[in-house]
Amino acid sequence: MGIRQAGLPIGGMFAATIVPPVATLFGWPAAVGSIAVACAVPGLLCWVGLRDVAEGGGAVPPARALARRVWGLLYTPGIWRTTWVAMLLVIAQFCYQDYLAFYMVDRFGWSKHAATGLLIVVNLGGVLGRLAWGALSDRRYGGRRVPALAWCVGVGAVFPALLLALPAPAAAPEMTAIALAGGVLLLGWNGLYSTLITELAGRTLGATAMGVSMTALYVSTMLSPPLFGWLVDTTSYTVGWATLIGVTGLALVGVRGIPEPTA
Repeated sequence: MGIRQAGLPIGGMFAATIVPPVATLFGWPAAVGSIAVACAVPGLLCWVGLRDVAEGGGAVPPARALARRVWGLLYTPGIWRTTWVAMLLVIAQFCYQDYLAFYMVDRFGWSKHAATGLLIVVNLGGVLGRLAWGALSDRRYGGRRVPALAWCVGVGAVFPALLLALPAPAAAPEMTAIALAGGVLLLGWNGLYSTLITELAGRTLGATAMGVSMTALYVSTMLSPPLFGWLVDTTSYTVGWATLIGVTGLALVGVRGIPEPTA
């Protein structure tokens, strides 16, 4: 799952590398158009090239039965707790990766070109983190996800303090290391979350559980960046990063209560 989820920050690395130069040379409409093409091409490739190899899912259940199944998943303690923990973690992830470049420009006077380069490093950290935390849960903890997730979230809860403590001027080498570490911690949890949800739901309900959980997760994904921007505009980046410490700390409290899936 870590390998699969690493595809998202790999895409983020390509976007951070390609989209800004396209926007600089040809304008934002061309940049947005390139993103649209990047979405459409793999969609067409999947439609043409992929075949369903599931072992027969049976007949589609009636709407009422499907609704009961969804509500049942929402009231499953492990799935619900893992979901709201992930809703907190995605706040830290998107606020960090969306606003780090702005922070460097606004606070330390970095050029936009240099600040954009940090986004490549952040996403590289996300790739490494999703691979590493998944491997840790498989090999060090024998397939248990919660201890690895607790380490990731616990260290990640302290990480925004580094952003608060940055002296001016923030040198490029140290910021590269910090951006990488933030990617490992604040983007690295996703594979463990995905695995936990599917294992808690079991084989027959894994896809439904993931759909339900991700729906809730994307509510948090949509709302957190504009709310963080509003918070920074009305207060300061100091308040914004300090808020992320509280958010990830609360997520750590939630992680401790997630039950391990049965074998």
